Amino acid sequence: MKIIKSRISSKCTDGSIVNECTLDIPVSDGFLQSIQAKGEVSTKQLGNNTLFTFSCDLFSMKGMVGDTIIYVSHRKEDADTVQSVISSIFEKYP
Repeated sequence: MKIIKSRISSKCTDGSIVNECTLDIPVSDGFLQSIQAKGEVSTKQLGNNTLFTFSCDLFSMKGMVGDTIIYVSHRKEDADTVQSVISSIFEKYP
């Protein structure tokens, strides 16, 4: 799994940044299981869709299972570190 495109979708008043990331394959339940050890994962059913959120000390991530777009929120000063961590998380998942 790889991030094929990333763009800043919004800047919050508290200085946080939200990046919209497009993945090469959709998020799966298996991917969510693989990241549980790295932070807190929660899911919520919205009709036939499953919304997921992931959070750790450095960033939070949310999206829909079966979709290729996720949103990553983090502090501006952590941008480089977050990009590195996120890339390594996705590269480790087949």
